[in-house]
Formats: sequence, structure tokens, C-alpha cells
Amino acid sequence: MTFPTTTPQCPLGVLIVGGGLSGLTVAWLLSQHSSQCESLAWHLLEAQDQLGGRLQNDPFGYGIDMGGAWVWLGYQPYMKSLLSKLNLEGTIPQLEKSLNDGRVRIIGGAAKIISSLESSLDKSKITLSATVVSCTRLKRHKNVMKVQFRWSCPGADCADNFVALDQHQDVVYAKQLVWTAPPRKSMAPTILWDPPLSDSKIREQANSNTWMASVTKVSFIYDVIHWDEDWLMTLKFNMYKGRQSGRMEVFDIYDACTFPLSLSQKSRRKNDRVDGVAAFTIFACLSLDSLSLRKSDIATRIMSQLASIAPLSKSHDDEANSSSWMTNYSRSVVKIWPLVDSINDNPKTMTVGSHPEPRTALATPEWPLDGESIVEGDSETKSEQFMIYFAGTESDLRSPGLMEGAVSAAHRVVKELQRSRGDSGV
Repeated sequence: MTFPTTTPQCPLGVLIVGGGLSGLTVAWLLSQHSSQCESLAWHLLEAQDQLGGRLQNDPFGYGIDMGGAWVWLGYQPYMKSLLSKLNLEGTIPQLEKSLNDGRVRIIGGAAKIISSLESSLDKSKITLSATVVSCTRLKRHKNVMKVQFRWSCPGADCADNFVALDQHQDVVYAKQLVWTAPPRKSMAPTILWDPPLSDSKIREQANSNTWMASVTKVSFIYDVIHWDEDWLMTLKFNMYKGRQSGRMEVFDIYDACTFPLSLSQKSRRKNDRVDGVAAFTIFACLSLDSLSLRKSDIATRIMSQLASIAPLSKSHDDEANSSSWMTNYSRSVVKIWPLVDSINDNPKTMTVGSHPEPRTALATPEWPLDGESIVEGDSETKSEQFMIYFAGTESDLRSPGLMEGAVSAAHRVVKELQRSRGDSGV
């Protein structure tokens, strides 16, 4: 467990809260400048025991997205630039061409972005399993805040091989804080702010929707691809009707094969050597009863719902009832996002909620300071500074709820931090 040693007299420059795509991008951008500017020295706290936030792959190494999956590089300049700089430009177009919106998936899964960013950062500046509980602006030390956080580490082995977590509490003193976790997770009583955040901020936090926080993703993996676009789109429509009637937990499906789409449908067969697996992925909003099930039982339950509404499938040269192959999957992968405390905040587990919309208040900095004189060339200007900045995809004013929004918000915040110091920025 690593975290910086700080005091009110010697605070950290920037504390980043949240190790998802936005938080890691902030750290990555700051790392390119912090060596020249001590006030941009950073440390990152992440509540989960791994980095990535809502970008996670399957645990078996297939490269299947179990969180965010798509990018639209034709009109997402920040994601296109980031992938280029990380040498992750290989993509897989969706089999469902009728969607016709330019979406693609990243070869190896979106979590490759996380691992690439992580590999470029100083690991000693990242603390996992650390949850911020309060943030207090000090009165005796100008421009310094006290951030309290809980962190846990594995303790002694308990019965049934369960490993207990030893809980600890610590403090970081910082000049500025960048909040990149979901907006609703920065509300009381999850975290206490002293002084409180602005009324407009609190109001928009309460009204915000953490995209996908109520969704469980289930991927079914097969030895050979049995489906085509027509089958997927028909099943998607049948899911919609089932959800409308209130009898379905499943609500969407997409092809999740991890081999390039340039391979012909016929070449995606069992005896051909291809780099990847055949899979499709389901979105579901599980009932409270389902959330308590084992993952294998959740997969069985979801498959039962799918089989009841599946159309006939054209499996290469043969036409067969889908149920003859659907239940014979080689493996299932289940990611239950509602059980991730640092992300989920939706008490209505059967509701996805509306897609996030741009909200200026979610992006507005807090805790303003008096402007200090900044020399720019031959002129001296006053620049208003703030102690708290907000990134994260829901705070973006262009593409909230998407990976593009997470990266765009990170760039915005880093520019704000640099402007507050008279730097020309990224």
C-alpha cells in the first residue's frame, strides 16, 4: 500500500480520486508536465482493488468487454488521439451493420487502454482499495485541503478460505483535488465536504445517472459462431417486446466475437485457426432476487430467457432451432455492476435510466480562491483558481456517458489546472 506523506505545510499538488479511464488520463497528462511543475505532482486513489472503473475485460484473457465496449472514431477526436498515442489502433467493426453508426470495439478489449495507461505511470503514485470519506478545507493553512480516506488490505485467512480485509484510515493534504468518480458518489453521506459543495452542484449530482451502473453484462462463449446479423437483430427486437411487457430482465444483445470482422462468416468455424473466440454479450437489469444468485446461476437464468424468445438460426449451411446450440456454450462470463459499491448508486436495479446529458454544473470547479497575479509575457493578469475540479464521463459537456467523454473531461480539467498556474496547457 503506497500513499504520499504530506502535511499542511507540505501538501500534495493534485490528488486524483478515481482510477477509471478519466482519472488515469488525468494522471497520464499530468505526468507529462509534473516533472517541470511541482504543483502538478499527483497521486491517485482508487476505491476498487484494480484500475479501470467501468472498463474491464473478462478474467480469462479472451479480450471480451465486460464494461464499456464501443468507440466511434469518426467523430471522437480525443479517443482517436489517445488510441493512436497508445498504439491501440486495431479495431473490430460490429457484425450488426444495420446499426450503421460507425461503432467499433478495440482488439483485446477496452481494458487494454487501462493497462497501457497504467504501464506508463509511476505505480508508487497509485493507491488501490482507497475510498475517500471526507474533504475539509483548512482554515489556518491557505489553499490546502485535508482529505480523509479508508483503505483496506488482505488480513488473516478466515474460514472457508475467505480472506478478511484490515481496514485503515489515513489522510492526504493537497492543494487541489480532481474528482473523476461518478457524480452521485461524491454526494453526502458517501463523502462529506466542508464547506459543502454549491447548491447547483448538489442538485445536478442528485439528478445525474451513472451510466450502466444498474446493468449486468453476460457473455456466452462458443466454439463456433452460430449467428448472423438477422438473428441478432431479431432477438434484439424480441427482447424489446419482452421488456415492454415487464417479463424480461434482458434488454439488449450484441456480437462480441474477438476476431477481426474481415474474416468471412464461413471462416469463423470450429476447425479454422482464428485469433479469438466466438461470443455474444447480453445486457440485463437483474431483479433483487437475481442479484443474490451465483454467477453461474445468473447465466443459466439469462440463457433461459433468451431461449424462450430466440428466432430460428442459420448456422452456416443448416437451419436449426436456436435452442439446439444456445445452451451448449463453452463458458459464460458475468459482470454484475450493481454490486460494485464504488460505481452503483441506483436503487432501482431494474431500470437503466436515461443516457447522461451535458450538465454545466457537473463540470464546474468548486471552492474558489482569490485570483493571484500571473505573469504572461509582459502582462500581469488575475486568474481565479479553484481547489476542486470534476472530470469523469458524466461531467463532460460533449459526450457524457461515453469513453470519449471520460477522456475529453480529463483534458478539460488538466487545461484548467494549467491555466490556474499560468501554463499554456496541453
